[in-house]
Amino acid sequence: MPVHRPTLRHAAVTTRFGLLLAAFSDRGLVSLEPGDDAAALLRSLAERFPGATLSDDAPGLREPLAAIAAFIDDPARPLGIALDPQGTPFQREVWRALTAIPAGQTRTYSQVAEAVGRPSAVRAVASAVGANRLAVIVPCHRVVRKDGGLGGFRWGVGRKAALLQAEGVKA
Repeated sequence: MPVHRPTLRHAAVTTRFGLLLAAFSDRGLVSLEPGDDAAALLRSLAERFPGATLSDDAPGLREPLAAIAAFIDDPARPLGIALDPQGTPFQREVWRALTAIPAGQTRTYSQVAEAVGRPSAVRAVASAVGANRLAVIVPCHRVVRKDGGLGGFRWGVGRKAALLQAEGVKA
């Protein structure tokens, strides 16, 4: 019996925060990762989805890429594209809580843990926040430490600070 290899269509888009590589399954956006080098981003995508066939489809993804760029310029606007977040049920629950944080506001890891009904699971929440692969769309950059410090950010604290500053948060 042949093994089904899902196809991920991908393309890069340049935004005011730099290069982003977007990848789509047949259900929606599965990955949006910022970086400085398109080849490195593609290698990272291949590593994260080792069973997938990767297909460069810049012409076919023109409209969703434009929607992503517009959303990044104005995160209060609706995105208008389907998402296909890849994670455990708990991770997806945390990511839903992150999307409820309005642009221009932040929450602590403790507040996110409370929002998902697991106030003692701060470390698990932090791990789920760190596992997010939909940069900016699932706004993990809006989660800060209890002391107000930025904390970590898988794509660099400088990018996190820039995203928050663009939303009007003093970082």
